[in-house]
Amino acid sequence: MQVSVDMLKRYIRGSSKPSFEPIARLAITSGYRMEWIANGAGSSRKTDHPVEQYTIREESLADSMAAIRHQSSFAGLTSRIRQIEKSWQPIVERADYPIPLPLQEALKTAMLGHGLTPEGASVIVEMLAPIFSPSPDR
Repeated sequence: MQVSVDMLKRYIRGSSKPSFEPIARLAITSGYRMEWIANGAGSSRKTDHPVEQYTIREESLADSMAAIRHQSSFAGLTSRIRQIEKSWQPIVERADYPIPLPLQEALKTAMLGHGLTPEGASVIVEMLAPIFSPSPDR
């Protein structure tokens, strides 16, 4: 899905309303809430969680749309997946416990689809250490 610059300007001016798909993709890419993008209601951000500082969030509307166009291309997506796999390996190596595969996949998905940075993923892995670390009692 691609949105032209003219269409984006019409969305911003309010002379045209985007369908669900452009709003959803923009929300995923930018970190803004769908409700806020669609009608300006409520808080613009999804959450005020402390891990937010590790996500890519300071994108303009045009930058977000460019990211959507880039990620929707197969070459851009495979390149991004390879980049995430490469940045993920040091996180696994630094972990004090064997990271369960579902957690690994969830964090890599957050990196791909929601802009979680490798540093943010490391923080989450560290925060979960008390839960997943093998203990002598188990």
